[in-house]
Amino acid sequence: MIDFESFLSRTLSRKEIVFFAEEVDASPLRFGELLILLDHPNRQLAWHAAWGLEKLFEKHPEHFQQDVIKYLSDKIINTDNESVRRLVLNIISLANLPDELPMVLINSCFEWILSVKTPIAVKVAGIYYLQRVCQFEPELLTELKLCVQLLLENDNSPAIRSVAKKII
Repeated sequence: MIDFESFLSRTLSRKEIVFFAEEVDASPLRFGELLILLDHPNRQLAWHAAWGLEKLFEKHPEHFQQDVIKYLSDKIINTDNESVRRLVLNIISLANLPDELPMVLINSCFEWILSVKTPIAVKVAGIYYLQRVCQFEPELLTELKLCVQLLLENDNSPAIRSVAKKII
């Protein structure tokens, strides 16, 4: 049995993370253990835990029921680890959205998009999440387009240009 903390503390390749995700799938009781590691004080370990979750989601989205999505939504808001935020946003952007959309997360995504302190990868992940939310709450689309236009005026990076083309 893999010791999660030891395994996730070292430098890992994509192949090793995929292997790790399959190990978690084979031991479903350890899924909760992985979720807890998102808060680990070792930022690299927490980032690797989120990366493992992302790979697990890609292969086994059935593990991510509404209670897990709610937990992850709360984690996105409360973490100060931008790598964890980005990867978990990627997961919930593709997962089944809950019946009651988390307004705190939606508002936070708008704030992150407009903040100069937010890393570009988190902004892009937030935009993709909000784009998905707009399928269910179309009245938010105008606000999202305005935010993306503002962002595009202040940040001309390739990632921002790419996502802007899809939104505007």
